[in-house]
Amino acid sequence: SFIDMAADDSSDDGDLDFDANRDTERLVSPPEVDAGDADEAKKKMMMLLGAVGGVLSLGGVLTWVLMTYVFKKPVPADSMKNSTKTNNTNVSPKPTQVPVMQPTLSISPSAVPSSSAVPSSSKAFKDKVTAGLEALTAFSSNLPENFDAYASALKSNTEMTNHLKAAKHVFDNPDFDTEIPPYKERYALMVLYNSLKGDSWNENDHWGARNENICAWEQVVCDTNNETIINLKLSGNALEGSIPAEIEILTGLTEFHIFKNSLNGIVPWTSILKLTELQILDMRENNFSGDLTTTNFKALESLTKFHLSNNTFTGALPPHENLPSTLETFELEGNDFTGEVPNEYCAEFIFKADCLTGLNCACCDENQNLTWCF
Repeated sequence: SFIDMAADDSSDDGDLDFDANRDTERLVSPPEVDAGDADEAKKKMMMLLGAVGGVLSLGGVLTWVLMTYVFKKPVPADSMKNSTKTNNTNVSPKPTQVPVMQPTLSISPSAVPSSSAVPSSSKAFKDKVTAGLEALTAFSSNLPENFDAYASALKSNTEMTNHLKAAKHVFDNPDFDTEIPPYKERYALMVLYNSLKGDSWNENDHWGARNENICAWEQVVCDTNNETIINLKLSGNALEGSIPAEIEILTGLTEFHIFKNSLNGIVPWTSILKLTELQILDMRENNFSGDLTTTNFKALESLTKFHLSNNTFTGALPPHENLPSTLETFELEGNDFTGEVPNEYCAEFIFKADCLTGLNCACCDENQNLTWCF
């Protein structure tokens, strides 16, 4: 009956409960895996990863080959490595920078301007160089007049003149016009260096160093603010040749020492007389020549010590009225002067003269305390 069937069903509840627990245990507990099957699965996974890695590496190689072909320039190895990395920052990678062609005219390899400098081929830079050349031609008439002439001279001169070399040294700096001390002083020093065989000097450290302030060059002394040159100490330094007229650019000089070198020729007095701040001018023991009778040294209004001993000057001594009133010592011995020693020489300053050879030194006997006669 229906009731009996229900009773029979209720009698089987334990069996049903047991079967359910058993089935739950099957679901919770993982099935036992054979060790051989596990190894096989690992091998398949490694093969899959290897395939993926190969595809990525091939992509990196193809990228390198493509960039090499397009840009004619090898791509660094780091670029290939980076191409296989995944970008997790969701930021677009920076585009590869394509090399920019350099200007057709290169003033100097060391003078490639920085990103903030005016390119050497720009109109602004050309105009600036032209203005610089115009300023320098006031002292050096043999310089080119503008940038185009300057560029042409650089290209055509296999052996550049001393002046052109000095100008190139200046204009290699794109910011030459803001240089302190002024670029004109650097130019003057380089003309001096090139003209007097600076490479053979005994002491020339830092001379010609484009990236160094000229106040750091050996034997160059600047004022306390490094704004201008006040002293050149070049005595006994193996200088050879003739002093260039560009010395007149160094208007801040208070001392100019070129004693005991191999300098010769006519002194460019017109240029020297523009150095009105000079207090000491020491030119002893060289081979300078010429007549001093027409030179008006009075322009050197600050000069106190004037040394011309042991050269080959000739003619009469400079008239007293042509000498600065500030003069304290005047050395003239060891030359080929002739004629009379002015009485004022004996009375107003100490001087040395060849009184026993070509000069008549009547005043010497009366002023032995002020005069050395040889």
